[in-house]
Amino acid sequence: MLGALKATTKQRSTATVVKALGLREMLVHTILSDIHFREGRSTGAIIEAKSALRICWKMAKRFTAASSTVEAAYFDLPSELSATDWQHRKSAHLYFMALESSSWDVLYAAKVSLCRIASLYCYSDQPHRAASYLTEAMRLVGGLNLHLFRRTPFYEFAELELNASHLEKAKTAISMLSSNSRMEPSSALAMVNARCWRKYTRHHSEIIDLSDTSAVETLLNSMKTLKRTLKRCGARLERVKCMLELGRINIKLLRSSSCRAFASLERTISLLEEAYSLGDCLGIAHLSQELRATLGMAYFAEIEESAHGDADRMDGDRARFLSWSSSALLANSCSSTECEMVHELPSSWVIVSLMMGLSSELTNGTAPISFCLPNVSWKSCIDKMDAIVEKSREILSGHTAEEAGSWSTKQKKEWWDTRKQLDERIQKSVRSMEMTLGFWRCLLVKGTSTLETQCVQQCWSLLTSRKVCPVLLAERNQSLLCAIADAQQWLSDGEVVNGLKHIAAEIDVPLSDSGLQEALQTDKIQKMKVSELKQLLAAEGLSTDGLKKVLVERLIAARDAALLEPLTDQAARDQGFSTILILNHQLQQFPWEGMDIMGRSSGVTRMPSLDLTMQNARYVMQSRTSSYSSIRRDRVRFLLNPAGDLKATQNQLGPVLEGGVTTYGWEGIVGEAPDPDKLRNYLLAADLYIYCGHGSGEAYLHRDQVLSLKSGCSAALLFGCSSGRLKREGIFGPSGAVLAYLRAGSPAVLAMLWDVTDRDIDQLSVKILREWLLSEDGDSSPSLARVLQDSRSVCKLKYLNGHAAVCYGLPLHVAKS
Repeated sequence: MLGALKATTKQRSTATVVKALGLREMLVHTILSDIHFREGRSTGAIIEAKSALRICWKMAKRFTAASSTVEAAYFDLPSELSATDWQHRKSAHLYFMALESSSWDVLYAAKVSLCRIASLYCYSDQPHRAASYLTEAMRLVGGLNLHLFRRTPFYEFAELELNASHLEKAKTAISMLSSNSRMEPSSALAMVNARCWRKYTRHHSEIIDLSDTSAVETLLNSMKTLKRTLKRCGARLERVKCMLELGRINIKLLRSSSCRAFASLERTISLLEEAYSLGDCLGIAHLSQELRATLGMAYFAEIEESAHGDADRMDGDRARFLSWSSSALLANSCSSTECEMVHELPSSWVIVSLMMGLSSELTNGTAPISFCLPNVSWKSCIDKMDAIVEKSREILSGHTAEEAGSWSTKQKKEWWDTRKQLDERIQKSVRSMEMTLGFWRCLLVKGTSTLETQCVQQCWSLLTSRKVCPVLLAERNQSLLCAIADAQQWLSDGEVVNGLKHIAAEIDVPLSDSGLQEALQTDKIQKMKVSELKQLLAAEGLSTDGLKKVLVERLIAARDAALLEPLTDQAARDQGFSTILILNHQLQQFPWEGMDIMGRSSGVTRMPSLDLTMQNARYVMQSRTSSYSSIRRDRVRFLLNPAGDLKATQNQLGPVLEGGVTTYGWEGIVGEAPDPDKLRNYLLAADLYIYCGHGSGEAYLHRDQVLSLKSGCSAALLFGCSSGRLKREGIFGPSGAVLAYLRAGSPAVLAMLWDVTDRDIDQLSVKILREWLLSEDGDSSPSLARVLQDSRSVCKLKYLNGHAAVCYGLPLHVAKS
């Protein structure tokens, strides 16, 4: 069709015909863009929309006159609305500034194309690009006194900035809308009405007290109004968002102490399933994630409701579907089928999905287990950690290197004292999170206990011995009991007791204090005679001195150690169990790797979703012979101090990297800015790319260029400030350079969660390179995450600098030479 239109254009050269055919060609590209979008191909949709815009610019250049400097100045927008990268993009808006009415069709087409591209970028979680196109659209029509004509770009820009939590920008855009603009057509008005009620209802649900009956009644009335506006709204996207909001709020009501709800759980699940089927295929990243999390929570609620209602009501197929589906959706996976492919992963990996209030664990060959953590107050620990990181960023960014070099001894001491205080605060925050999680942190690692393990079997029999009817949620609680047994070395007696009480409450059995003592076998030891205690202690080679109270305490400690002997830290490490964390966006800046129980793991890595975990694991297994990802020592490329201002870093890491050049033939660039194409080739040709400089290196190779590598990107060590930071703006994101590496197929990326000081990180970098990449000791190498875990102690500020370094991706090893 496009070819035929272009051929016709060449044959007929009159202006009217050329313009008409140009508009038709533009319309074809717009239709193709719409088709791509509806089928979930966002990249294709953007390409076609840009093609339509290019045609508009060509017609504008041909059929309109350029404006004078005076006219151009008239269309300037307030500085708050100017996107930073707008000035670097080629634009033809000047051609419209002296527009005649005969070319309004071209103007309208250009405005529509700009707004469409902005919307597509917005749906693809790229709000900055969306803002640049909307800025261009506002410049295009901002000075025209055509109320309906000029409203759309300003309205969409305002909504974009509201979604990104940029309230001042949104306020400025709204103020520029004409106060006496005419009403939109009825279909558009219905969509706007639904959107307004959706946002109002959501805001209302976030601030009310659900124990207040009158407040709940007001919320229910808002939900009824939202449902009515939903029925009149024909826009698919807005319908999906409204259904999602109704489902999310109703689940909140059903799980609260409120006696009122908008609908039953069954109807809520039906509503959310409809929203998911309509919305997940649109390719809108943040919407898909919200749909998955909400539907996953609804499925989880059905599991609990069924168990505490009628244990025999749910058949096995439905129970299995709910178990896999809820875990898959909560781990940000598009399907339970993908989740069930977990059995293809190495048996030594455990995937743990964490979101506010809920934990889900996926392991090889078993059904996933999910738990709601109702008494865990995450927010306080997370907020404290965010405040510490922000304070650290202010301290590091507030002074230049030259200024810091001229400080007095007193100023330097005050600066270091502040840094040490922040380090201590992070340590306290981590310990506070451990106490907040309590026995639940046993789910963060994998162990060896099964129901056949003696101590687990005895404890389970004790808990269920008085149970006559079927045991509720038996499989889930057996798994939890095994996890508690494995992690007992890191749990206090009180936490173990709380875990047993939780299991007893879940399976609906009474548990007395005497039952707890029997479960812990403490009462039996306390009733022993002194001679019996001494005999047992002597058999263990322990001291028999002291009063009976001392002997009892010593034997209880010995019992705990014996109970855990097959499950000790070293045994767990010999098994090589690795933890892969999938974290909710609110939890991503917290240093989970610093928790005591992570010492059981042979390495902790992070991934944004289960889908990406499976995708990269599949790629690794197809391209390598081993069951885990590995790199070769002779396939390494590096970039050291490209800005030329980190001389200390260059002096410390230079000899190590030069050693690699001499011994293994590494290639690299030192002390100068590289050509982007050369860096791109580094990532394609190497197994490992090492970056030592400022940030994540985006000044030399942008994340979009990394993403264009598709599935051929190397692993990366990004030793730069905040190179692993994932930033979220309002509903968008999270986004970050490290995600571009992972999505381009990188098996693993070491990066920094926040800003760090160079001396500590230089020492950490050297230790990792020597003990992981350059070490040839032993038959098999430890994973990158394991070496990082052992290397953090080299930092003077272990928590503030050491725990800023984290591993994203899969467990990564160095292949034997």
